[in-house]
Amino acid sequence: MMSSLHDSNRTLRGLALVLFPVAWLTACTSTTDSSGSCRTVANCLLDSSPICDAATLSCRACTMGADDTACKNGRPSTPRCGPQGSCVACITNSDCASRDLRKPTCRSNACTSCRTSLDCQSKLCSADGSCAPVSEVLYVDNKNGSCTGSDHRGSVDDAFCTLQDALTAVTSGGKTRISVAPSSKAYAALKLTGTDTLTSLTIAGGGSKPTDTRIEGASGESAIAVIGGTSKLSVSIRNLELQGGSGKAGVSCEMGAELSVSGVRIHDSGTDGIFANGCTLSVDSSQLFANKASGLLISGSTYSLSNLMIWNNTIVGIAFGGSSSGTMRFLTVYGNGTQTGSATPGIDCGASPLVVEHSIVFDNLLRASGGNISLDQQLTGCMLSNVVTNDKVISGSIYKTAVDFVQPAGDTASIDLHLIKDSPKNRDCCVDKVQQSPVSYDFDGTSRPQGPAADVGAHEVQ
Repeated sequence: MMSSLHDSNRTLRGLALVLFPVAWLTACTSTTDSSGSCRTVANCLLDSSPICDAATLSCRACTMGADDTACKNGRPSTPRCGPQGSCVACITNSDCASRDLRKPTCRSNACTSCRTSLDCQSKLCSADGSCAPVSEVLYVDNKNGSCTGSDHRGSVDDAFCTLQDALTAVTSGGKTRISVAPSSKAYAALKLTGTDTLTSLTIAGGGSKPTDTRIEGASGESAIAVIGGTSKLSVSIRNLELQGGSGKAGVSCEMGAELSVSGVRIHDSGTDGIFANGCTLSVDSSQLFANKASGLLISGSTYSLSNLMIWNNTIVGIAFGGSSSGTMRFLTVYGNGTQTGSATPGIDCGASPLVVEHSIVFDNLLRASGGNISLDQQLTGCMLSNVVTNDKVISGSIYKTAVDFVQPAGDTASIDLHLIKDSPKNRDCCVDKVQQSPVSYDFDGTSRPQGPAADVGAHEVQ
């Protein structure tokens, strides 16, 4: 009998020894919340309480400035403690640059691609979302018109006074990127012709928005003229405000050159906002308004147009001549033409049936027979896919009587063609109407879609 009791006790002690590590391991590896127990940060799986408190052995929110190491140990992809007590990817841009060159900017505690020049130490955001190295950039700063002399080095602390001085340095020194500082004084126009020493160039405004940095052409000058020349020339223009002089477009591209335009405002030019003839043209996330002829005039070119706001150009929003091909997507074309004009005021696709997709073409004016004002016909020769318009004549469109823009009237420069959020009219015409979006962002760089589907026009409502 005694032997049997000893055997039973030994069995119970053995079970206890076996079960104890299992129970301890379960406690250490189970998901807990801020009131649960923990041994390490590996036990704290809730975002709201990612830290294991050493004193209480319970999970809690992190403390900024004190728990970065714990965040890094427990969650390597979110190594900083954020303002809401959860671990985040970043607090400052410096947290991002060393991790992914294409996502150097900290925005809303997440590493993203750069959007503006101010996102980068170099003041130049590259097309792939990375920041250009300072060593690869030439700098121009007219110091609000007070900069003098031509013996500058083009560095951050000794910038060139003019774009022409920077261009001379490009052709002699091999650098291909120019950052232009914000200024109250407009910079003089620049003409670029392809040569053996000039085949590629990026020109970007160094401010937070296009209106900070202005380039203006004198009479007979485009603000920026790009000519293919003897060698293929590829030019990128970003984050600038541009105006062509009397009789000239704001930007011109000719003779086989390649031109990429992004995040610019082109207005009040002597003819067109952008004129492209025999060019490869890409225009994205830009505004073209109040130009004396067309917002864009494209002839014999290959083009890609996306996320554009085009308004109050005197003759037409977009016009095509010659043989051209490309894509037009997510455009907002509004209020172009005049009461005395007879040209197609919205989009004139010319003789070839060009495709317009996922766009708003609205309230563009045409003088009908007898001098009466008409909203028909706003588009000519175009093949339409998911295009919202109040043009009753064009076939293949989605006819609507109203779109709610943030500011559709008033001072021309202040017109704002973003869509009003939570507007029943906009829900009816434009919001969540594009099931498969061919463009992943909108005019502001916001991801498409923000809802179950993308929105028609240049702006994705958030």
